[in-house]
Amino acid sequence: MSVRMRVTKGRRNNRRAHHGVPKVTLTTEGDTKVPHIRHRANPVTGTYRGRKVIDVDTKVAKKAAKKAEIKNSTKKDSAVVEEKKEKKEKK
Repeated sequence: MSVRMRVTKGRRNNRRAHHGVPKVTLTTEGDTKVPHIRHRANPVTGTYRGRKVIDVDTKVAKKAAKKAEIKNSTKKDSAVVEEKKEKKEKK
C-alpha cells in the first residue's frame, strides 16, 4: 500500500471555503411591511404571495391549549407523587 499524502493547511482551507452558511435574505410583506424569509410563508400573517396559507389564530390557540394541558398534567403528576409519599409514610 502506498502512503497517503498529507493535506496541507491551504488545501484544507480551500476545500472549506465552500462550507459557509449563506446569509438569509429577508423580504417585506406588501401590505403589512412585516419582514420574512424569502419563499416561505409569513409567520405573523400566515400569507404567501398574497394568499392565506396558514391560519395563525388557530395555531396560536392550539399552542396555548397544549401548553395549558402540559401544565395541568405536571400538576396531576406531582399530586400523584405526593399521594404515594403519604401512603409510604403511613405504613
